[in-house]
Amino acid sequence: MKDAAATSASKLASAVNLTVHPAGGAMALSALGLGLAGQAFGMWFGAVSGAAEMSQRYWGSMLEEIVSSSPVRGTFYDGV
Repeated sequence: MKDAAATSASKLASAVNLTVHPAGGAMALSALGLGLAGQAFGMWFGAVSGAAEMSQRYWGSMLEEIVSSSPVRGTFYDGV
């Protein structure tokens, strides 16, 4: 138990020592900010990708209905 307390105290001391130095603190906060920004970008990109997929499904089915009921054949929408 005493060894675990001493080990965790030394690890905590080294972590605090990193943030005491101004450049070390700035680097630690920059790394944290970049990590959070990466997560936020991943969430945003996933939402945009999902919205694009759902939009494509929705408008694709409507376009198929319009083309199938159209009296004009040989148009761009028929793939000709």
